[in-house]
Amino acid sequence: MEHFLSALGDILLPLNFALLFAGSALGLLVGVLPGLSSPMALALLIPIAFGMEPISAFMILIGVYVGTKTGGAFSAILMRTPGTPAAATRRYCRQSGWRQSRDAGHWRSPPAARGAPVRG
Repeated sequence: MEHFLSALGDILLPLNFALLFAGSALGLLVGVLPGLSSPMALALLIPIAFGMEPISAFMILIGVYVGTKTGGAFSAILMRTPGTPAAATRRYCRQSGWRQSRDAGHWRSPPAARGAPVRG
């Protein structure tokens, strides 16, 4: 239990949360762009992560991974252009329901946007 609490204390440092947020923002930008995927973003980020502390490096890598998946879902749902290969099916299965709610006069957030914080 003491090791778990020690690890939790390291994860909850403000610097690590800032890196997680920055990684998520970078991942969203990469994920929205068609043709750029999460493995490519992680491969480009690994040389930078080698010079960081291990926990901070993992936090930014996790943020980029989750951000790219969410960014790919945004472009797949809103523009019918999947940003990542994993979001290609969302183009077909989620588009009609979101467009129907938008055309009916009330806006409902896409399911990928609602599940982004708990997905990974």
